[in-house]
Amino acid sequence: MKADNINISQDKLSLIEWITQLQDSSIINKLKKFKAENSDDFKQRLKSGLKEGFRDIKLHQEGKVELQTLDEFLNEL
Repeated sequence: MKADNINISQDKLSLIEWITQLQDSSIINKLKKFKAENSDDFKQRLKSGLKEGFRDIKLHQEGKVELQTLDEFLNEL
């Protein structure tokens, strides 16, 4: 596992070095678009997870569902 982290870190540094030397604006624009799309995807997944959590809390407050503690949930995994 530690070797994987080292390889990932080396890959990141290599990419950073490559990006800093880029002169092609079309590639830079593609990278910006990729970053934005992935950021939006993360935000959507986060919002979806929060909505589901709030829905579960509401159902619990209405007595329609029993919630587990985090430890209980993790023990089931």
